[in-house]
Amino acid sequence: MSTQTASTTMVSEFEAEMEAFPGKGLRKVDLRKAAPFGWTPAVLLGFVAAIDRADQTILGGALEKLKEEFGFNDFVAGILLSAPTIAALFLVIPAGRFADRRNRTILISIVITIWAFLSFGSAAAPTFAIFLFVRIVLGMATPLTIPASASIAGDLYTTRVRTKAFAVLRVFEYLGLPLGLVIGGVVSQSLGWRAAFLFMGVPALVLAAVVFFFLREPRRGLADEITALAEDAGLATTPITETSPRSPASNNDAVAQGPTLSKVSGPATSSIVVGTPPSTPDSGEPIDITHALETDYSDESVIERLRGILSIRSLRYIIIGQMLLFAGFAGLFSWVTIYLQRVFALEAGPASGITGGVGLIGLLLGGALSSRIGDRGVGKRRAWRITVAAFSLLFSALSVFIFIVVPILPLDIALFF
Repeated sequence: MSTQTASTTMVSEFEAEMEAFPGKGLRKVDLRKAAPFGWTPAVLLGFVAAIDRADQTILGGALEKLKEEFGFNDFVAGILLSAPTIAALFLVIPAGRFADRRNRTILISIVITIWAFLSFGSAAAPTFAIFLFVRIVLGMATPLTIPASASIAGDLYTTRVRTKAFAVLRVFEYLGLPLGLVIGGVVSQSLGWRAAFLFMGVPALVLAAVVFFFLREPRRGLADEITALAEDAGLATTPITETSPRSPASNNDAVAQGPTLSKVSGPATSSIVVGTPPSTPDSGEPIDITHALETDYSDESVIERLRGILSIRSLRYIIIGQMLLFAGFAGLFSWVTIYLQRVFALEAGPASGITGGVGLIGLLLGGALSSRIGDRGVGKRRAWRITVAAFSLLFSALSVFIFIVVPILPLDIALFF
């Protein structure tokens, strides 16, 4: 895999001229900006994630109407809800490999178009077997946008704001969960369940067109190059860690004498990382890592790459945690509307409106609160954000337990919040 980049020229102290988007010519990039291409791409990719999740949870809102027409039981309903997700597992890794090799914006727009027509196909299904088949195919198409969206975000946003960019995608993804419930419940009660799936397909078609015409394909590695250029120009600094503390006096000396520089020679230019000690204290020779940058990993099999990823203990825990988290979310948002309908005799519209509206507000406020708490304690305790997340999940699990065993509607609404 070669990291050789297109020709880049510094045109001022803080501007570089480069080919940011293949085939679109050279453009000036302000290195002082952590997000030089704006936040519109992140929001657009967020809408893709929201449509994806809404298209999954719409079943939960319309499930009772589906059962009335096709006459299946709860066991079959569980199969209907889980089969698309199981089918998606087989395409997750191939989707990532495909996104690494093809135009990602075109891929996303094509997949969203497929989503739209499969939603229309769901609405037109004459039998349960055909409906189930269409939903399984839709489930298989779902993961195709996830790696492509993450890859585009990684190439558009520098390391200073990349976490925020991924947070935008995740917020929209979670917002799609209650959105699907509301559409499925309200529309199915008013116009029938077929209208709900037709309603879901229309914005998907519009979004596919917007992505195709307005979301540009960035050059791979673009944001990393911008980050390196900003560091070279002294516009972005690496924070001092606990392993290399500095006294106030040494900080003053650093300002007077200039930063300690460590040069790393690459394919086109040297990279200067501010604030890092020289790798060879007794020598000013740079480290030649060209051979590492040009290492080709294409011969590695998928199994070998997976083995390498799973060999990292922290990643194993993160993967397991994410699996359990999404399993819980999927089960909760799939059945909570049905629970309210059966236990409290609510219609599909009010039940999905309560869960969707309360869930939406809870997600927004919970995300803001957890971010505030996480930022306040991050400098005081190691792994503080992970600790906050763990206690939040523990509190959520306790709330779900009380939600089920104490069937009091006002209490359940508060607990779902």
